[in-house]
Amino acid sequence: MSTINYIYPGSGTVPATGPQASECSRQVVQVLLDTPDTIFVVTHNYNFNTLALARLCPHVIITPEGAASGVLGIQARVANEIDVACAITTGGTFELMLDRPHSILMPSSV
Repeated sequence: MSTINYIYPGSGTVPATGPQASECSRQVVQVLLDTPDTIFVVTHNYNFNTLALARLCPHVIITPEGAASGVLGIQARVANEIDVACAITTGGTFELMLDRPHSILMPSSV
């Protein structure tokens, strides 16, 4: 299983709680792909509704760290988590930034 390290606002393997997530617009997660997983789940607890999910929230920025290589892509978004598919067999660290748009951009969905 891949190791998911919640940098901010969560801590270690513990994701942000609902109240913590509601007070930040960006969450940072580090994923160490140390086994040949094809999918891993990142919990964000933003509690998006159907309209926000249709608008592809949260917005996700994926950055490889160091010598990491491979392809990661969002497979599914649900209210409180994203499923990330990976086309990499093993090894590599990636940083994911999950952004919640400001409510002025999506007043009826966040």
